[in-house]
Amino acid sequence: MGYIRNNTLNFGFSLSGNYSNRSTGISKKDPPQVIENSRVYREVVNAKEAEFLYKSSLKLLNDNKIFLQTANVRNNRYELTFAQSKYINTAQAVGRIVNILDQISPSVIEEFSLVGVNADQSMFAVDIPRADYTLYKKTKKTDALLESVKIYQPDPKQHLSHDYRPTTKLPLTIWKLSPAIRSQIGGPDGFYFGDISIAFHAETLLRKNFNILSVASVGLYNNFDDLKLASDSVLPHVRTDIVQYLKNSEKSHITRLQANYFMNPYKSIYAKVSAGIFEPMFSGFGGEILYKPFDMNYGIGLELWKVRQRTFRQLFRSSDYSTLTGHMSFYYREPNTRILFHVKGGRFLAEDSGFSFNFSREFKSGLNMGVFFSLTDISKAEFGEGSFDKGFFFNIPIQVFFDQYSRGSSGFGLRPLTRDGAQALVVAQPLWSTTHQASSDQMIYGWNGFYD
Repeated sequence: MGYIRNNTLNFGFSLSGNYSNRSTGISKKDPPQVIENSRVYREVVNAKEAEFLYKSSLKLLNDNKIFLQTANVRNNRYELTFAQSKYINTAQAVGRIVNILDQISPSVIEEFSLVGVNADQSMFAVDIPRADYTLYKKTKKTDALLESVKIYQPDPKQHLSHDYRPTTKLPLTIWKLSPAIRSQIGGPDGFYFGDISIAFHAETLLRKNFNILSVASVGLYNNFDDLKLASDSVLPHVRTDIVQYLKNSEKSHITRLQANYFMNPYKSIYAKVSAGIFEPMFSGFGGEILYKPFDMNYGIGLELWKVRQRTFRQLFRSSDYSTLTGHMSFYYREPNTRILFHVKGGRFLAEDSGFSFNFSREFKSGLNMGVFFSLTDISKAEFGEGSFDKGFFFNIPIQVFFDQYSRGSSGFGLRPLTRDGAQALVVAQPLWSTTHQASSDQMIYGWNGFYD
């Protein structure tokens, strides 16, 4: 704390902690479930017919926010397809499922085969011998269990042959209200400008692989009156009119109204087509395709978007500026440090061309942090102050602060200077993120949390 310039009282604080470990944060009040009357399930009810086993699994997994998609019993093997959005650690989610299935499955079942899906795209498959699961459960010997399980990439259409395929009530809308903050840090007008609003977030599922994402906000308070800095950019103003966007949308605005259709035409190939309002400044349509080998540490992506700039009011109207933007991406995760190298090259929003380099690391807790910089074919004079784009970011998992598991995160990113060069379109649910689980390396990395 200090008093400076004879007129200003200032203070600061720091908060430190180890957010990298799997057990980071507040202890969870959600241990693996112990099912009452499990012997009745196992030896009486579910031993009669497979349909009883399917319905018991559906109910008990749903109670744990794990959603059975299809199921099948074949040759003493219980096959099950599921989706979940509760656990950051995929291995932990698999362990929770096996914990329930082991308690309710008749003794004739000798192996559990689980397939995880996201947006109706097959992510991974794990075959777990029941005897080995039981043998190592008490001592939580995850390393020994890993030697007896099989982790592989499933056939995207395998679940279509399953006997039990419960219907999903669609369309379905999931929504929430939350506070939201927009910030403008640094500049000649003042160090910090921002507003606080109430944001409405919704995801409407029309089909399992077809959704609509929406984010809209109503402003509560802001200090934008003294924010006056105008853009001096000689490039198309794809980002530097940020002051106009902030001030003209302070009462209410729409951040996103984006429709996505996901496809998994072949094992290692994923695709997505999107249209609508992508971000505060641009709307349009386009798509992505990603090649991501399951047992490899790399991926190759291609994206192409036709977009039009939105008006400062940030509702449904657009301005005259439109452009075609697109990139080819290469991803590589270094196996020892687990640093993800992401390089993408192509055409940016201001019609400049070049490369963007992103280096990030994800920890077992779910913490993710990184830095980036971009270089394009515009000159330093055209780019303006700073000469090239750069910045840093971090995302902290919400669950480290609460006693319940959650896959949500809170993030922050900063560019020291906002310019128009090297600016890429921001699209929700990029394929690299939605296929995060589609990797044997990710499953093995978190395997020591299997019995948690």
